[in-house]
Amino acid sequence: MKRTTAERTRRRNIANAASCGIQRAHVVLYACEPSGNTDRIIADLRTYALARDWIVAGELVDQVSLSEPTHRRPHWAKLVQLIESGQAQGIVTPMRRMCGLREPEQTSLDTWLATHNAFVVNVWNAGTSPAATAR
Repeated sequence: MKRTTAERTRRRNIANAASCGIQRAHVVLYACEPSGNTDRIIADLRTYALARDWIVAGELVDQVSLSEPTHRRPHWAKLVQLIESGQAQGIVTPMRRMCGLREPEQTSLDTWLATHNAFVVNVWNAGTSPAATAR
């Protein structure tokens, strides 16, 4: 079978990536759940991250209300430290609002993430809902 130029290029790029040892992304699993009923939530976040071949650098749960500003949450400082030190490149959370409820916090989060070349993924909005995970 004759390969197209595009197919040869794609295969060459895959081989180069494999030989260069491209690093997998390290992520922090983060939830803000006042009830403390988080075992299933963290398990779902872990499943999501591992399905993407990401390495889980930390699992953090703040048992406070979503309305609590992030800078007042007990585990938020650890999350910030992991991102800023480069030990993690992303945050995996059920809902983006868990990383800041109001618009100013969301804007600040976006700026902070961009500054550190990091990302946030909201799992429930990515097609997985609490109802779907309960199956």
